Amino acid sequence: SVNSGTPVQLGIVEDNVGFTITQPGGAISNGDLDLGNITLAQAGLYTFDSEEGCSGSLQIIVIDSCAPENFTPTYTIDGITDSGASEITVDEGSQLSLALAQTSIGFSIELPIGSSENGPLELGAISLDQAGNYIFRSENGCESTLTINVIESNDPCPPGSFTPEYTVDNVTNSGSTSITVIEGAQVSLGIAQNGVNFTIAQPDETVSTGALDLGNISMEQAGSYVFESENGCSAEITINVQAQDSEPSIVLKNIVIYPNPVRDGNVTFVLRDFMNETIYVSFYDIYGKLVLRELIPSDHEEEVRLDVGTLSGGTYIVQIARTKKDENTIKKVIKLQ
Repeated sequence: SVNSGTPVQLGIVEDNVGFTITQPGGAISNGDLDLGNITLAQAGLYTFDSEEGCSGSLQIIVIDSCAPENFTPTYTIDGITDSGASEITVDEGSQLSLALAQTSIGFSIELPIGSSENGPLELGAISLDQAGNYIFRSENGCESTLTINVIESNDPCPPGSFTPEYTVDNVTNSGSTSITVIEGAQVSLGIAQNGVNFTIAQPDETVSTGALDLGNISMEQAGSYVFESENGCSAEITINVQAQDSEPSIVLKNIVIYPNPVRDGNVTFVLRDFMNETIYVSFYDIYGKLVLRELIPSDHEEEVRLDVGTLSGGTYIVQIARTKKDENTIKKVIKLQ
C-alpha cells in the first residue's frame, strides 16, 4: 500500500535477467518500470515474467492521500476548533484561525485576495473584507476549499476593530489593560489598526491626537490612558511605573525555560513562583507570525512541559503572559531539527 503521489519504481532483485511487467490495464513494459508519482488509476496487479518463464506478481493498493480523512482543514472560532464543513459563517470580530488536522503535512492557504500564506493561518479578529474562499493546498497536490461568510456586526466597535498597543523598550504588545514598567523605560502608545483616527487622554487630562511617545517614562506619568476613536470606540490602559531602586516583585521575566535549545520536541517552563495563576504562552516565528498558543491552567504544577514537536527547527519569540497583573514578557527559544 502506498499513498497517492508517492514516487514508485518496479524491478527485480536479480541482475542480468530479461523480464517484462504487465500492468493492470494490459500494457507490457520491458525491464524496470517507473510509475512516477503514483495515482489512484495505477492501482492493481502487476505481473512480472522472465525470459526463462518465471512469473511473479505484485498487488499495488493506492491510498487516496487527498481523501477528506487524510487532508482535513480545521477552523478555530473564538477558541473552539472544528472541521468537516466546506462553508462556515462567523460574526464580524470573531477570532478565527485555519489549520490542518494532519500536523505532519506541509500546506499553504490561498486567500480570497489571491495571495498565499504557509499554513497554519491566524486571521485574528475577522473583518468583512476577509470573507471569501480559502483554498488549502498540500505539498503533494491535495486541494480543499473553505468558504468563510462574515456577518456584519451592529456594534460600531466590534472586537478587534480598536486595539491599543504599547511599546516598551522597542517591544510592541497589546491585549493588557494594565502594564508595569521600570522608571526610565522607553514607552510609546498607539493602536494596532491603520487608518483609524484617535486621541489619547493622559492622566493629567492632556489630550493628544494619534500615537503618543512618552519617551523615558517617569513616576509622574503613571496612571490611566484613555483611547477614543472618532466613531466613539474607547479603551483604557493603566501604566504602573516602578522606581528603579524599588524592590522588584516576582515578574515573568524570571521564568526559566529549559532546555534551550530544544532538542527532543519538549520545552519546560519553571512556574513555581506563579502557582494558582493562569499563564498564557505564545510562540511567534521570526516573521512575527503566531505558530503555537498554549494556555496553562491555574492548577498547574511547579514545572510544566509543553510539546513543541510540531514546530520546524529555528528561532522563536515566546510571549508569556499572566492574568493576575496583566503582565507579559518576551523570551527567545531555539528549536533544533
